[in-house]
Order: sequence, then C-alpha cells, then structure tokens
Amino acid sequence: LKLSKPISSAAKLRGSPDLRVGETAINYGFPLAGELSNSAKITSGAVNSLAGYNNNSAFIQFDAASQFGNSGGPVLDASGHVIGVVSAKLDDSQNQLVNFATKSTILEGFLKANKVPFKKADLGEKLELPDIAEKAETFTVLVGCWE
Repeated sequence: LKLSKPISSAAKLRGSPDLRVGETAINYGFPLAGELSNSAKITSGAVNSLAGYNNNSAFIQFDAASQFGNSGGPVLDASGHVIGVVSAKLDDSQNQLVNFATKSTILEGFLKANKVPFKKADLGEKLELPDIAEKAETFTVLVGCWE
C-alpha cells in the first residue's frame, strides 16, 4: 500500500459498555469514489440488531446508508470508536438501509491472532456528527486498486 499522506492516528475499538440495539451507528467512508466526490462521506443511523443475516452473531445490522465503496470502512459509535467494519448490505427494492458490519469483537480477535496492536476505548462523551467526521478523517483512508 502506498499512502499519499501519513495517517495521523489510529482508530480505537469500542470497549465498554456492550453495544446495544438502538445505539448510534455512523458510517464513514468513500462510497462511489470517482463517481461522487473523492472526499469521505458520513451518514448516521442506528444499530438495528446485534446479529446479521440468518442470525449470524459475528455481525451487527445497522441502517446508516451504505453504498458500493463503503465496504471495509468503519462503523462508529457516538464517541467515534469502531463498533464494526462495513461488510454487506441487502440490495433490492424491498429492503432499504439493511446493512451489516462485522462486529468489532471479531475484528479484535483477528488483530490478536495476527499480532497487530490495537487500542480500545470505552464509550465516552457523545460527539456531534461533524466532530466524529473530523476524528474519523484522521484514521480512515481510501484504498483502491489502480494499475
């Protein structure tokens, strides 16, 4: 990977308390990069379920809008800590805003297994959406494939 600028901080995974249905779920990423602007986009919604498609407990369901290009991006809580990584969505005319993210607890296990250091932080002060966007900008980058 080649970065155009250094990453100034690392995301923190959500510690305590345990995630609950109805909590804020904020999607931050680069959907439709090249078609829309190349800048990051932020959308806010809620955690709809603590299980994903077919009751899969490795995922959460959330309703912050997600488009092609959000995959792999963070889903953040109201303090700007990672609660999941965008993984999938139902994509048909009958199911709108049905999105899934791999839970941060699964990400934590992956990072530990691969000896990648990470930090956790407890839910703290609830930030305004513009403040979360500024925080996310410090640790989120567009990853793409170019020849």
